[in-house]
Amino acid sequence: MFGTTGYLAAKPGMENDLKTFVEKFGNSPNIVSICLYKVNSDQNDFIEFILWVDKNAHDETSSQPDFPAAYQNLLDLLAEEPRWYSGEMVYESFSGIQSQVGHS
Repeated sequence: MFGTTGYLAAKPGMENDLKTFVEKFGNSPNIVSICLYKVNSDQNDFIEFILWVDKNAHDETSSQPDFPAAYQNLLDLLAEEPRWYSGEMVYESFSGIQSQVGHS
């Protein structure tokens, strides 16, 4: 599997729009999992984790014709350019517990 981690600084008032964007982007058939974490130190800072089937799936998604416009939509929600870190997963462990985040 292939993972991407990003540091995202949302513009003030855009936090919910960022969450909606991530939820929509996560519907890609090539994405295994996507998570958005709010950083404790600042209400506008987030860490995003995306787990792809493999690097080819990542590259295929980013080469889709609608990707540049979607990425621009993301940039419009952010106060600064995101910082991305990507690479092959070398270890993973999932508990199998279904997440209840945001489902109360």
